[in-house]
Order: sequence, then C-alpha cells, then structure tokens
Amino acid sequence: MGKVWKLLIYRLLLRLSLFLPVFVMALSLSAQDRQLIRGVIIDEATRQVIPFAHLQFKISRLGTVANQEGAFSSFIKGGASDDTLFISSMGYETSKIHISEVMTKDTFLLKEASITLHPILITTLSAEEIVRKSIQSISKNYPQNDVHFIGFYRTATKECQTFVKLLEGPVSVADPGYASKDTANITYLNVSESEDFSQYKLEEKHLMEDALTFEHIRLRSGFLNPDALDGWKYEMAGYTQYDGKGVMIILANYISDKHKMDHSARIYIDDSSFAIYKLEYTYHWLDNYFIKSEIDSLSEAEHQWEGEFHYAQEKDKFYLKYFVFHHTKTLYDLMFKRKVCDIEVYSEFNRYEVAEKANALRETYSGHSLELAQPIETELYKNIFKDLDSLSRAGDE
Repeated sequence: MGKVWKLLIYRLLLRLSLFLPVFVMALSLSAQDRQLIRGVIIDEATRQVIPFAHLQFKISRLGTVANQEGAFSSFIKGGASDDTLFISSMGYETSKIHISEVMTKDTFLLKEASITLHPILITTLSAEEIVRKSIQSISKNYPQNDVHFIGFYRTATKECQTFVKLLEGPVSVADPGYASKDTANITYLNVSESEDFSQYKLEEKHLMEDALTFEHIRLRSGFLNPDALDGWKYEMAGYTQYDGKGVMIILANYISDKHKMDHSARIYIDDSSFAIYKLEYTYHWLDNYFIKSEIDSLSEAEHQWEGEFHYAQEKDKFYLKYFVFHHTKTLYDLMFKRKVCDIEVYSEFNRYEVAEKANALRETYSGHSLELAQPIETELYKNIFKDLDSLSRAGDE
C-alpha cells in the first residue's frame, strides 16, 4: 500500500476521531468531553465570506482562525455551558455568541464596523514614523520570555503544475520569546506524510522552520528592519477597526530596478499601543535571481515569497495566531538556456492554545493528541489530494 493511501486512511480515521466526542457527549454529558463545531463567517451586508477571522472562547480560551474561504472548525468542552464565543476580523464589529447558540448554527454573520477617525494621531506621525514606533514597541507588546503553544501545521509541494508531496499534523512549539532571534523549537506530533512523488529531490525547505524565517516581527527584518527603513517607501493606506480598536494600515514598497526586485507589504498597526495585528507581504524578483542548486547542471531562480502572519492578544501580550506562506522558485538548465520546472511550496499554521509553561499544554492535551481540529479544507487542498491520488494510482499500475 502506497504512502499516499496510508495518508488518506489516516485522514479518514482522524475525521472519525474528531466526530467521536460528539457522540460521546450525547451519551455521557461529561464535562471532560469535547465537541467539534464548524461554520462559515459571512459579511452581514454583502453575504461574502470573511477570510481569516479570529474565534476565541472567553472561558476555555480555546480558539482558531477561519481559513481563506471563511470556514472554521474547533473543539469546545462539553460542560462549558456558560462560555461565549468571540468572533473578530479587521474592519468588523466583534460578535459575541453564547455557546448554546453556537451549537445550533453553521453560519455566523459579522457587521461592518463604523470607523471613527483619529486625525490628530494620523497627521502628526508619518507612515515611516509609525512603523519605527511599532518596532520600538515590540519589547512591550510581544512576549520576551519563553512561551509554548500547540497547533496544526500542513505543507504541500507543487512541482511542474502537480502537487507531489503533503505533510500535515499537530505540532508543539517552544518559542524563545521576541527578545531573541533564535529559531523556535518545533516538535511534530503524529504528523502524517504522503509519498514523495517529486522528480527533483531538493533539500527539504518546506517545514515550519523555513516559514518562520519570514516572521518579520521577531527578526526585525525587511520592512521592519530599523536600520533599513530608508530603502522602503511607506504610506498610509487606510484606517479600520479590529476588536473595538483603531487600526492603521501602512503600505510599504521596495522597488529596485538595479536588482530587479519589487517587494511590498501591508502592516496593520494598533493606533494606541502600536502593536502589529497582521502582516501581508510579497517579495518578487522581476528577473531571474539565481542561486546554486543541489542538482548538477541546474540552477534555482527565486521568483516569489508571499505570506500573511496574524497575531492575537492574550492577556497583555500578542502571540502568533496563524500564518500562510507560499514560496515559488524555478529550476533552469543553464547549459541549454531553458526553464525546466516551477516548484512551489504552500504552508499553513493554525495555533490552538498558548501557555507560559510546556507542562500546562501537556496536561491540557494529555490523551487528546488527535483532537486538534484540522483547518477545513479549501479548494487548494482538495486539489492536492486529487493530484496525490492520481500519482498513487499511476504508481500502482
């Protein structure tokens, strides 16, 4: 049996295990049971889906993030009869829903927030000064000591227009804190991996560690590098609300005709604490930026890195909540002056719980390692399994 079939069976068993607490709760009503809820976040006026909305239960503190299509899934404790779900997204009023209502819904509406401008704040600081102030406030807004969190991670590799590899499952992250630029220590828990159908066996660079090299707040890199802001052009792109607070939207651009680069970013900054809620970025090379390849006679040309990093406040600090990361490179045969293949990597991480000490997480999830609800699958991930299934069938023939 191919590895991809093992992965498919694993996912089927995982889904069955996710629904098991629902039936157990119906029979026992034990306070320790967990029940899976699912739904879609929608704009009340336009009826369009709202991607990447944050969901958090007030008492249990369990939460998740909706995916690109506005869909979410999360566990709730069976005995939490007085809990309240908070749903928030940039530009919308925060919705508060009692758990009894959450259990009976599959669609959740958010109302667009009315925006009250703060003209004095906006006009007295330039966009670059706001970014500098935000960088200076990192030590105040983000944890400086070790923290631990657990979540769900998945990554897929696409080669020559076909998905050839998938890795997914729960992970545990030991974060050294934002006073350090050291890489977080990541432990992959019960992670399932498909067969590797790739033709070009490059070094593995698609794990979570690689995506976190683009966490600009921790590294003070790119458009958040205090020593290189002069190379970027910053401008105020808008103003919105998030969770009842004013948020400034800063657009950053770095264009170099000499190096054939066109980089851009959007930075969402709280107008009082200067904490960063969200980063969106694209690093794009207009020409072939060649690097040495691990494959003889071939060279890799970087073309684009893009991603989104979302942060959520827990008590008085902001923690990484969710990210998506997409890396595109091209393989070239320099001898024959031709393009060989595009290679793309897609990654996604969704944090479920954060704690100051690792043992607190171990106690919370003891015996429940498979009860981390997966992000609901988008069309992208349906296409991944379609490709893997096709490759597996071809290999069995």
